[in-house]
Amino acid sequence: QKRIQQQRNNFYSETTNQPFFQPMLQTATIQSRSLNAKPLGQQQITPHHYYQQQHQHISKFNNNRMNEKQTRHPNIQSSRGSEDGDDPCGEEKSSTTKTFHPIFVKIICNNTPHEALIDTGSAITIIHECLLKNIPHKNLIKKTKNHLSANCSTLNVIGETTLEINIHGLKTEVIADVATNLITDLILGSDWIQRNKVYILTPEQRIMIRSKGKVSTPFITPPILNYPAT
Repeated sequence: QKRIQQQRNNFYSETTNQPFFQPMLQTATIQSRSLNAKPLGQQQITPHHYYQQQHQHISKFNNNRMNEKQTRHPNIQSSRGSEDGDDPCGEEKSSTTKTFHPIFVKIICNNTPHEALIDTGSAITIIHECLLKNIPHKNLIKKTKNHLSANCSTLNVIGETTLEINIHGLKTEVIADVATNLITDLILGSDWIQRNKVYILTPEQRIMIRSKGKVSTPFITPPILNYPAT
């Protein structure tokens, strides 16, 4: 009986000392090794790596679609032009329209009342040949010149002469070119304006001369131009 009891105790002690989950642990170890095992040269994909790869794939896909759209539809704004009007190909019309009003004043030219255009954009004083023929004048010095007008047309100058410009008793002289195709009768240019210290007072609608004393004269309505620009 003692021998039988001892054999039973040895059997129970061997059974108790053996790990109960040993088969499961072995199976788990095999599974983990099979999961961790990877072919040479192949990167293991973790959830973080998977997200990065998916994100990069989507980004490349979106970029390719954007590039395709830009190729099919070039920059639409380039056809609109700048809003501020920097681009002449697509500028928007302004709500306000600037109107140019030429400055005309009454003068006495060579003792003959007439109108004159005050033009700061003209470097010289020019008189039309037709007006010169209808007023007393000094001898015409014949010279051939070609002046370029604001509209890129050429003025045919045949000579020059000296004019006396009288404004409210203040007399000035200027050498004027004589043209056959001037759009108006008389232009007083910057040569006359600067020499006689002429100030254009736009708010007051008048000019002021300070070369000899102080004289002013108002603007007048521009006369009808009888000479076509050629």
